[in-house]
Amino acid sequence: AFFEDVESEFDSFDETQPTSQDEIIETASSITTDYADNALTDEEVRILDDREERLFNYINNTQKVESCILVGVEDLSAQRKANKALRMQQRESGDLTTTLDDISLSWTLEESMTEMRELIKTAGLNLGGEITQRLQEVNPRTYIGTGKVKEAQQLLDEINEKLDHRNEGTCCTVVFDAELTPGQQKALENVFNKKVIENDFLGSDNDEVVKVVDRTALILDIFAQHAKTREGKLQVDLALHEYRKPRLTRMWTHLERQSGAGGVGLRGPGETQLEVDKRILRDRILVLKDKIDNVQKQRDLHRRGRKKGGLPVLALVGYTNAGKSTLLNCLTRAGILAEDILFATLDPTTRRVKLPGYKTHPEVLLTDTVGFIQKLPTQLVAAFRATLEEVKEADVLVHLVDVSNPCWRKQEVSVTNVLEEIGAGDKPIVRVFNKLDLLDSEDAEMLKYEAACSEDFSVAISSLTGEGLSDFVAVVEDSLSDLLVPVELELPYSCGNEVNSIHEVGSIEVIDYREGGTYVMGRVPRSLAMKLDKYSVGNIEGAEANGETEDEIDWAALGKGRHAKKEASY
Repeated sequence: AFFEDVESEFDSFDETQPTSQDEIIETASSITTDYADNALTDEEVRILDDREERLFNYINNTQKVESCILVGVEDLSAQRKANKALRMQQRESGDLTTTLDDISLSWTLEESMTEMRELIKTAGLNLGGEITQRLQEVNPRTYIGTGKVKEAQQLLDEINEKLDHRNEGTCCTVVFDAELTPGQQKALENVFNKKVIENDFLGSDNDEVVKVVDRTALILDIFAQHAKTREGKLQVDLALHEYRKPRLTRMWTHLERQSGAGGVGLRGPGETQLEVDKRILRDRILVLKDKIDNVQKQRDLHRRGRKKGGLPVLALVGYTNAGKSTLLNCLTRAGILAEDILFATLDPTTRRVKLPGYKTHPEVLLTDTVGFIQKLPTQLVAAFRATLEEVKEADVLVHLVDVSNPCWRKQEVSVTNVLEEIGAGDKPIVRVFNKLDLLDSEDAEMLKYEAACSEDFSVAISSLTGEGLSDFVAVVEDSLSDLLVPVELELPYSCGNEVNSIHEVGSIEVIDYREGGTYVMGRVPRSLAMKLDKYSVGNIEGAEANGETEDEIDWAALGKGRHAKKEASY
């Protein structure tokens, strides 16, 4: 029966084949049309290529995966210092709710460990075990207690035995959920590599050496893996050099003094080599800073060109993996990588967006920026100053919040703190509650209600499914309305370029072609309103556009010695 069914299927297949030449040509054209309809666009091809290049090694296990253990510490002394600072702030400001709100929004040990697990996964490491400790005061030498150091060493030995039994390599990395000092990092590595140091300083195998990596080094390693453009590589390279500069002493321990007593003739060449390396590193840092300054100058030129166009700039900011790149692709088809990994985007991408509305600009510029994270390394903030300038120079900030994360309110506070640190805290902010598709219907409705009742600009959307994007456009229009001023003009018919500029960067409510010229009533940027003030037919709008009264102009002229009344008195 099986072969009979197959034979009947082939018979029907042969009957459907084209017999004449016209039918063959028609079938070929239909196949070509179907292929053209299913062909990928340039943006989709760029996304697939970037994803394949970045994720192929880990998805297909073609790259050796390194195992590690995670050490988390809850520093109670740091919490006490933070609470004391909040109490001082409470006394100065007189706000009784400041202390309670900030304490409730502090990160717990488990929440911080959860984020570290995501960072370890993004870096391509395999987590083999975890150790946690609560300390009243951190150990100034090894950060954690001596008992926990021995426990970490025992855990490394147990994991290595299991890996050796399965022939899967060794576990030679200890990741700390803290920022270690160079002395603490060196002391920990000396403890973990005690056997290697005792056996032979020069002859030890590098695979057997245990590395100690803190939170800053892990984030820098992720940035180094994800940097693809020249600008991104320069900024990450500078941050890595700044991080390694005080840690060069760990690299030449085998060339230190030959005797513990010291003295003439007992010094090793390690001190000389260390000074040479420091000088080379300083020179390299200066070269990188010069190159980044050139990049910043180029970005300044691009921003000046955008300002001349009169289009407002919206910067997408938020915690890492909040959906910024997904929203930009949804609105503009930018073709940038959008994956469920941390720090997928390092370089800013700017695209032009058309917003349907009458209260704001018909078009705006939307810029995607690098994501933030709690305890953001200072080296990254300093190195990525050229990228963060895009945030400082933006007209409106669109703050995306991943509401599917249980710690989304704490992430929102962390982003707000970073914006204040870089000098962008006073910008108009649109809060966007993203990833509604990952929530229950009841929770999603509650967030929509919270956004609707909020006094500031807030909206709840899903950038993946497109839910709430119409509300997002309306909220953005409301935030941009403050950037425009109302005008009432009567332009001569020879001013066609000015009318075209109003159409491009402003919003026209009424236009009428009269005997004396073109009558226009609408809203335009303040800079354009000042240029067109001589054609104004409304005193109130012209005064608002100028932002100055006649008396203020006279006082300014008086200060410069060019007042009309003063000239008449001579």
